[in-house]
Amino acid sequence: MLLALALLSSHQDSSPTASEVLSKMISRYNESKTIKGEATSTILIGTQKVVILNTFQIERPRKLYLRQDVVGTGLSFVVVSDGKEFSYQVPEGPVSKEQNSRRRLTEDFTPALVLGDVYRVAAQSLAERSSVLDLLISDSRDLVTLRDQWATVQSAGKVELNGENVNKIVGKWRLNRLSEITANYSIFVAPSGDLRKYVIEQAPGIVALGKQDFDGVVTRSCEVKAIVDSELDPKMFIVLK
Repeated sequence: MLLALALLSSHQDSSPTASEVLSKMISRYNESKTIKGEATSTILIGTQKVVILNTFQIERPRKLYLRQDVVGTGLSFVVVSDGKEFSYQVPEGPVSKEQNSRRRLTEDFTPALVLGDVYRVAAQSLAERSSVLDLLISDSRDLVTLRDQWATVQSAGKVELNGENVNKIVGKWRLNRLSEITANYSIFVAPSGDLRKYVIEQAPGIVALGKQDFDGVVTRSCEVKAIVDSELDPKMFIVLK
């Protein structure tokens, strides 16, 4: 809890309710021993739509299974760590069939490596690296980045989401603490502290993505079904080679 409060301490104008909601959410994942579930990311760029299904298991301190399937393309990306070694697909650049090859890299853990390092090293071989995964994995460096991205934090009260009453937090978003504000964000959190949905809506204008520029609004939303401190499938932590 102290970590979560420290992360939000820079927002002096935040309402206590918003800070309490986000602190509880961050602490819930940061202090968990195990997490499993799914997160569905939907990226809208004008009329283009990309859907990525994330399936994950996390067992602290260093076990991870993360599979990302890009719906409708046949592309899938997998990172696995058994706590002693971890493997991931060879990065090939932009998401492509070449990147979806079976070639994998396997690395041993050193005493200095933590779970967040596995995610960070493998990030270039994934379909996406998202704020939701940052929250679930809870590496302190990524949590600080999230804090800096939340330029403002405000409670929007209780709303209904998929038949459940949840807390809605809204604010202005930026890439990092030195960047200009370019988007709005919304975070939906259950009373238990479980994250249900995270949305970032890019402000209208020219948006550069890869080698293309898009004129309009880019929206990234992710719905989450994550179970904290639940029994996991040990077979999913077998390192793929």
